[in-house]
Amino acid sequence: MAERIFYIVIGSFVLGVTTGSFVLVPESAFLFFILLGFVIFLYFLFLLRHGGEWRIVLCISLLFFSFGAGLWRISFFHEASKNESVAKLFNRSVAIEGVVSGEPDRRETSLRFVVRTDFRMEGQEEVPFKATILVVTDPYQIISYGDLVRVSGLFQKPTNFDTENGRQFDYVSYLAKDGICCQFFRPEISVVASGKGNVVLSFLYDIKNMFVGSISRILSEPEGSLLSGIILGAKHGLPQTLLDAFKTAGVIHIVVLSGYNITLVAAGFSKLFSFLSRRFRFIVPLLAILGFTLMTGASATAVRASLMAALVIFAKTIGRNYDMSRALLVAGTLMILHNPAILVFDPSFQLSVLATLALIYLSPVISQKLLFIPERFGFREIVSSTVSTQIFVLPFLMWMTGQVSLIALPVNFLILVIIPMTMFFGFAAGFLGIISHTLALPVAFVSYLFLHYIVKVVEIASKIPFASVHFISPHFYAVIIAYVILVFLIWRINRSLA
Repeated sequence: MAERIFYIVIGSFVLGVTTGSFVLVPESAFLFFILLGFVIFLYFLFLLRHGGEWRIVLCISLLFFSFGAGLWRISFFHEASKNESVAKLFNRSVAIEGVVSGEPDRRETSLRFVVRTDFRMEGQEEVPFKATILVVTDPYQIISYGDLVRVSGLFQKPTNFDTENGRQFDYVSYLAKDGICCQFFRPEISVVASGKGNVVLSFLYDIKNMFVGSISRILSEPEGSLLSGIILGAKHGLPQTLLDAFKTAGVIHIVVLSGYNITLVAAGFSKLFSFLSRRFRFIVPLLAILGFTLMTGASATAVRASLMAALVIFAKTIGRNYDMSRALLVAGTLMILHNPAILVFDPSFQLSVLATLALIYLSPVISQKLLFIPERFGFREIVSSTVSTQIFVLPFLMWMTGQVSLIALPVNFLILVIIPMTMFFGFAAGFLGIISHTLALPVAFVSYLFLHYIVKVVEIASKIPFASVHFISPHFYAVIIAYVILVFLIWRINRSLA
């Protein structure tokens, strides 16, 4: 009974958030469901006192109450997106002063950063104006986390856009999940002061920048930027042609900070230290995940991905996937409770969940079918992890990108087998490079060999004819059907193996 209640509460809450993400429901709607659940719960108490079939009544009351709670939680997101004081300034020249609230994203043609402000300027007068603003400017600008900046230019509302695969990307909601509802495009910027951010985050970003600087000094390009991408998700130094090659080969997840990336890496670390006792087999990969999270500045994306990866390591350590399904549900629900918009509008969160599910449920099944592959050096684990994640995220990626790499499986295997060692020697080289350039060179050379191998594999693979296929994205209902079939097949196979 307790298990049934657990799934009803979480499932109904998630369904409420999902429904409220697509449909703007009035306040009376979620109040109706919450009150209905409460009234039915009173009836449950009556049955409990006077006898009767109370179990079904309790489940129904919790279902309505949790569904209403989900609608109520997502309503805060919609309310925050309706900032009237911001909307009336769109397409006008505006000047604001605020603090850079995250690490700037430097790309080939632009620099993007987020500013949080409490006021705007009208002449010399400060007018209260609370907003979180995306600023897109030239790549040569020197902006750091915690800088107090003055920005003036055309104040714009973000707009959705059509992707190459014919699907409209909801860019407005994607930004809104982080509280961003407005933007400046190439405005005038001046840095007023520095060091206005969180002290802990500033320290973490300083360490990250120090590490990236060390890598850039001891490794040539593109290997240096590739290592920064693999370890820290800092792929901005990679040329666009190489990034396109990674996409074509189906291994872009290696240099993108996502749950898809870190979950695979965590699985590799787990197998790499499989010779240790059960306790240390969990602790060592967990420390690696923690170090990764801190090195990236503990961003929301990194924290979510790291938590999912830690759940996978824990599941493989205790060998009880049943308990892990509940742990994953609780972890995911807590993340949604904190920020309900990530459920529908954050592809990183969605990929994290899918990759985690694949490694918990599908990877063991596939591993049983790959007994001909030796376990030594974690080959079988890497192959089963690669195949399971590729299969499980495929319908979602087809819908989201309209692109399928036909060579993804072999290329992932050729690369992922060396990712743990690449990270180990790369991290050691970067750390030693901070201390001494000469001391780091021998280790950096080993790291370079691994990185150069990855680059060459990707470049060669991406030039294979029909390596990647582009098409119009399938309907979302087709994606749902695909996952229903996948879940059914996994369930049937698990039953046959039991």
